[in-house]
Amino acid sequence: MLPGVWRDIDWRYVFRMVPAALAGVPLGWLFLNAIDPDMVRRVVAILVILLASLLLAGWTYRGTRGKWQELTAGVCSGSLTAMAGMGGPPFILYMLSAPNYSPVAFRTFFVVFFVFSQVLVLGVILSTGAFSVDQLVYVGTLLPVHILATVLGSYLFMRALRGKAERIKRICLIILLAIGVVVLLA
Repeated sequence: MLPGVWRDIDWRYVFRMVPAALAGVPLGWLFLNAIDPDMVRRVVAILVILLASLLLAGWTYRGTRGKWQELTAGVCSGSLTAMAGMGGPPFILYMLSAPNYSPVAFRTFFVVFFVFSQVLVLGVILSTGAFSVDQLVYVGTLLPVHILATVLGSYLFMRALRGKAERIKRICLIILLAIGVVVLLA
């Protein structure tokens, strides 16, 4: 996806937000290894339910915007990326309130954020020796699903640009909410 969004990247915004997220990755990795995995799963499920519910209700951040808010959103996003691979919600809640931030700029930012953060998480995993053959099989098994979901998401995004953005956003949030509930109850 990165080559497709390269020309639309707002590098000033990336360089303001992504370093804070990258700083949060080691913090999330420490939490992941210090807390019981079942507790991590429950906390992540509750966060997904809470954030999806807030977004479905139409809540947006209306507070002050600046360095400290960007730092907080970034560290939370980086920590959640390392803990659960889902660093988007804190940035989503913060960025949806940004004045005049287009859907293209929004999507472009997230592509760049996830490239940087996932590469760093992978580096942490490899450097700590936490990667195993079982995980490689797991990744290989889910990779086709990920590729299909990425292609479908890109297609839906292009359709959303032609007027269906609210409907697609709502469907995605309902799916996230359902996933959070299923994970919490499992």
